[in-house]
Amino acid sequence: MNTKPINYKLTHYYAKEKESYDVIFSSKLRPEYLSNVIAHIQFLTDEISHAKELASIEIVSLLKMFYDNDIEILDNNEVAKFTIDEYDNWEFYCSAADQILKNKNYVRKGLESFIKKLLLNQEELLNTSIQ
Repeated sequence: MNTKPINYKLTHYYAKEKESYDVIFSSKLRPEYLSNVIAHIQFLTDEISHAKELASIEIVSLLKMFYDNDIEILDNNEVAKFTIDEYDNWEFYCSAADQILKNKNYVRKGLESFIKKLLLNQEELLNTSIQ
């Protein structure tokens, strides 16, 4: 079965500069599965570092690398059929965090170590900009 891509917008309610933070992308992943996978990435990131989170573009990059290599990042003027807010997504799934983290449908080999590298890179960039 050939699935048609859906346009999504990934945003965050508390992003300081929404226009530069939001990412519009197309994916063949279904909305329910996609929001579960994003929750998995969010909870995994939180397990690694309670003080840091990934930007929308980093989450979309992980989705492309580990879940749907056909994801395309679109221009910001494209219309998204579904919007996923990272804050709302976290709040909606937080009571099921353990189940989502352990669900084999979302676990990917190498994902955790790649998130660690992204977070370490964020820290290095921050330290460089402070000096």
